[in-house]
Amino acid sequence: MFVKMYIYHVNLARIAEYEKIMERADKLYKRYVNYELFYMESEEEPGKFIEVQTYASEELYEIGHKLINKDPEFMDLYQSFEAVLAPNNKEIHEETLRDH
Repeated sequence: MFVKMYIYHVNLARIAEYEKIMERADKLYKRYVNYELFYMESEEEPGKFIEVQTYASEELYEIGHKLINKDPEFMDLYQSFEAVLAPNNKEIHEETLRDH
C-alpha cells in the first residue's frame, strides 16, 4: 500500500465550498487511478483538515498523477482548492507512507 497524507487549514467560512471541491476532485481522480480518499476535520482545531489518499502501489500513484496533471479540469480544481485555504495559513504539509 502507498499513502499520501496532507494536512492543511480551510477558511471556516468556505468549508461547504471545500467539500464540493473535494467531491469533484475525487470523481476526477477516479477517472485515472484506483484509490481511496478520506478527509476529516480536526475536533481540536476547526478548519484543520487531514486528507488521506491510499493507493495499491507507488507505481499506480505515479501513473495516475501523470495523467491527472494533464487534465485541465485538475488545474481549475486545484486553484479553487487553494482559494479556500485559510488566508493566514496556506501551507500544505505532505507526508508519504509505505507499508514494508
